[in-house]
Amino acid sequence: MLPDIIYGLAITQKDTVPTMLALGARYFEFRPANLIPIFQDVSPIENKPHFQHACIPGLAFEEFLDQQMQFLDTHPTEIVTIHIRWDNIVSECSKPTVPEIHAYLTTACGKASSTLTWGGSKCFVQPIDTLRRTGKRLIVLIEAPKYDSWTATAYATLHADPIIAQFKSMSTAGQQSTDLTILQCQATSQSIKEVLVYSVMASNASTSCLTATKGALDRETLPWIRDNVMERLQAEKLVIVMNDFIDGATTDTAVELSQRRLAL
Repeated sequence: MLPDIIYGLAITQKDTVPTMLALGARYFEFRPANLIPIFQDVSPIENKPHFQHACIPGLAFEEFLDQQMQFLDTHPTEIVTIHIRWDNIVSECSKPTVPEIHAYLTTACGKASSTLTWGGSKCFVQPIDTLRRTGKRLIVLIEAPKYDSWTATAYATLHADPIIAQFKSMSTAGQQSTDLTILQCQATSQSIKEVLVYSVMASNASTSCLTATKGALDRETLPWIRDNVMERLQAEKLVIVMNDFIDGATTDTAVELSQRRLAL
């Protein structure tokens, strides 16, 4: 049962990184940390930074970066933003230092056949053409402050109403002090005790409480974002439409907003 329980409660994307990039994802949150000590002696996984969901390891950090580099190397006009965070990772999972993260980034970019470098938040004030010309097309932030729709209370839901209410509470003024404005479409329904218990007891991939609400939420959150963001969030800041299980509708919403914003 354990693999199914982990899948139901911890897996938030169904596709590989190359597939997500091909689907249009251009913003990724990654939480790199080493294995929890009790896993290190029994797990076949090498003890190096992997994506950690609490203490459940996923993709290796260097593999993640290599896949980003390969995409950017073969798509010379594309730009990807990575936000490195450590939300909810157990303290026993040791985190890489900032110099170590920088070394991973530099090594990955050095594998490109074309000029490809990475930069930080200063990239946000540079013209897109400049980023493309200089090859600085991998933007990396480390625990950057963000203007985020998510709260634990609002997103512990099976319905879109509290999430839409969070969207409605956001404003242009609220964007000013951060570089990132994030609109999260997915619920964290596993925070509801009854949902968590049912997911554990049913414990198979088809009963994932994370996927169960996607269709019902996306049909309301994505149209609201499409119809209201231009009016309500007008600061010249990066606006991110975030979703579990990336899909074409989420991408189309972000593409349409980008086209309208750039047209201004």
